[in-house]
Amino acid sequence: MSALDDILGALPADSISQQVGASPEEVRAAAAAVLPALLQRCREAGLTPVTLNDALPPRHAGMP
Repeated sequence: MSALDDILGALPADSISQQVGASPEEVRAAAAAVLPALLQRCREAGLTPVTLNDALPPRHAGMP
């Protein structure tokens, strides 16, 4: 499983969908569309990779 799969798997799509008025599937599709480009830009900018637990808000930290 790739880091992208880890991030998408940890995405609280149901919660986000309620906040933005979209379906969880639309949230997942939008995230899957934008995250590869965002991660590539981060690599190009020389940003240090972080672990999934570092990237998640505290309530999600420690997720398998």
